[in-house]
Amino acid sequence: MTVTWFVLLATRSELNIPAPLQIVSGNEYYQGYKSAVDLFKSSLDLTVNPCDDFYQYTCGHAGSAMSFDISDAENTDNMVKQLTNLTYVNSSPSPVKQVAYYFKQCVAARMDWTNIVKSGKMVKDAIDQMAAGESDFANQTQFPFYMFYQKETVKPFPDRIGLGYLLGYPAGAQGSPNLVTPFVDTNWKDPHGTNGYAYYIDQPTTLLPYTYHVKAWDQYQNALLNSVIGNMNAYAKSQGVTLDQKTLAADAASIVNLDHLLALTYSTDDTTRRQFDRSYNPMTIAQLSQTYPKISWHVFVPEAVGAAQHVMQRVLGDPTYKYIVMEPAKLQALHDMLGNETIVSARTIVNYAYYHMVDALADFLPSVTYANARVFIDKIYPTSESRIQMRQNVAKVASSILIGFRSMLDQLDWMTAATKKGAYNKIDNLVKNIGYPDWITNDTQFTTYHNNLNINVNKDDYLTMVSKASAFSLYTTWDSLVAGAANRIDFNGPPGTTNAWYQPELNSITFPAAILHRPFYDPTWPTAVNFGGLGVVAGHELTHGFDDQGVQWDGTGILSGWMDDTSKTAFGKMADCVVNEYNGFCPLNKTTYGTAACLDGAQTQGENIADNGGIHAAYRAYRNFINLYGPDPQLPDDLLQEFTADQLFFLAFSQVWCQTPPPASVMERQILVDPHSPSQYRVWGTIQNFPAFKDAFHCQSTAYAPDKHCDVWVSDIDSSYGEPVVKSELNVRTNNQITTSDIDKYN
Repeated sequence: MTVTWFVLLATRSELNIPAPLQIVSGNEYYQGYKSAVDLFKSSLDLTVNPCDDFYQYTCGHAGSAMSFDISDAENTDNMVKQLTNLTYVNSSPSPVKQVAYYFKQCVAARMDWTNIVKSGKMVKDAIDQMAAGESDFANQTQFPFYMFYQKETVKPFPDRIGLGYLLGYPAGAQGSPNLVTPFVDTNWKDPHGTNGYAYYIDQPTTLLPYTYHVKAWDQYQNALLNSVIGNMNAYAKSQGVTLDQKTLAADAASIVNLDHLLALTYSTDDTTRRQFDRSYNPMTIAQLSQTYPKISWHVFVPEAVGAAQHVMQRVLGDPTYKYIVMEPAKLQALHDMLGNETIVSARTIVNYAYYHMVDALADFLPSVTYANARVFIDKIYPTSESRIQMRQNVAKVASSILIGFRSMLDQLDWMTAATKKGAYNKIDNLVKNIGYPDWITNDTQFTTYHNNLNINVNKDDYLTMVSKASAFSLYTTWDSLVAGAANRIDFNGPPGTTNAWYQPELNSITFPAAILHRPFYDPTWPTAVNFGGLGVVAGHELTHGFDDQGVQWDGTGILSGWMDDTSKTAFGKMADCVVNEYNGFCPLNKTTYGTAACLDGAQTQGENIADNGGIHAAYRAYRNFINLYGPDPQLPDDLLQEFTADQLFFLAFSQVWCQTPPPASVMERQILVDPHSPSQYRVWGTIQNFPAFKDAFHCQSTAYAPDKHCDVWVSDIDSSYGEPVVKSELNVRTNNQITTSDIDKYN
């Protein structure tokens, strides 16, 4: 990152100060600097005043794709090249051969896609397998898909065994939960114990996201109805069946109404659910059965884990095993409603369970995550030396961000000493995952991980492999229930995806290999550009450890709040400022879109706080870095060389979010469901709260460089003087100490 030699121009100013360093064409970093010039020139609109609209200034001439999309396309291209390299594939371990064959068959299938899908095989198999029920409880678990078999006599409302099956089977077989959502996560309050992972039971998974039901139901009700009818007619056509459209419309309307009911009445809003402690409610299987007796949990639990039946000895074989119920009050209300056919009929309950699978299979292209990852890593980092160098370079950036954020904590005047101790503990214990999990490049461990991926190379057809890949993915998810203590170095995501993430339940920050290149990072770029790009991404993810959700978890991933009441109150004021500020951003017309016209500051607060805190941390890290290693030379361009390093930092930050303005429909969807603010508001909202931007671009008070703003994870510098008042962590005044002058008094 630091350039080792440059040309120092002899030219001096009238102040007798040497001119800035210039990089020359023979330097090993020259091409990297030229690529940074090309990156900025591709999007800059220099006709715009950066103080009035910095996003337009940076992104006015950008293409349609955002940096993340450009990176994903490049990553995909790298994987395709490697998967079609027979020399590489033939010398690779078995899982790589499997994924290469999977890819080859996928390409062939896509070339003949109309014929491949015309039989409706994937959907038919899923429906038939669910209709078969469980042999031990055939009469109680065999339900026809009334929506498709329209003339079948409707059976009585499912009993407890039937409900356990209808709610559990789709989740385990197809990963499509319905009225109750099972999943695996770390055991939030005991991640380091023998049961480091837990079986969670959550609220309904609806066909439309919760916010659509709450904020935009009038606009999307008919769209959902038409989608249900369209999917069912398409499936019926594949089976040579003509459905009665009046009956189909009635069934579809019942499904849509149930989806709306589940969202409004039996689900909790996302803002409330940001408080994790309220969602941690352990119950044994006996307690579940006693509290919610209309559902057989002895049926639901094994059905929901699908093929991973080996975990049953752990979760059902031990009567003291604790399941975590996320929304006990909502589950109680849902439970009490079941069987009341004036609210939801037996026909609708069965149809809803089946249709969830049909909906899930509308796009049945799951990926084999880590097999792809090995191919990707082998392509972009072919030697152990290149992998080590990449990790060391990125680790230095990440560590610099940690130091920058720690200095921000030091300066906070609203955080007590005891709370700062908890915050420092999070920083000191943070796991940094960089590039890829180590086991991916170990042939033995890599092959062992994929033992249950039963793809038969040169034998299986594409649809068979899709089913096997999906089953393998579900199996590995539930398998963690028997893994023991939580694995804090688990990536929990594919190295081939352009992203980065913070996991509070592990207190880990992960930078997959896919984001560790242009347009986010290049080891030959100027320091300011790397810290403005990848550095701000790193700062963003780190700050998640200290947002309204992150502060609920300690340094090793235990759900244990470390912020005292005094600090919580001050934190709440800081968060409220951000919420109110972003509530004022309205990308769409209020008359047309109503409440969906403006950003939801509460919904996006975690990401907005992370954006704001992250850029502060990255900027401090960048300044510390050049203070230690010295300045970088100017960009090798007659015009862009005029940018200062500070200006390059902000340009790199904004450039990450460049894209052409999205259509109103896309913007509406993002406002409704995305916890992130739209791209331009991620830039505007962040720089307006950072006076360093005003300083870098010499801005007076403007809309996006205002005097009044939110201070996010920063506060004014202490102005006290004289002898410091040092409070104990308990905030209790210490006793007076005996001194030598007190000898006679106490002798």
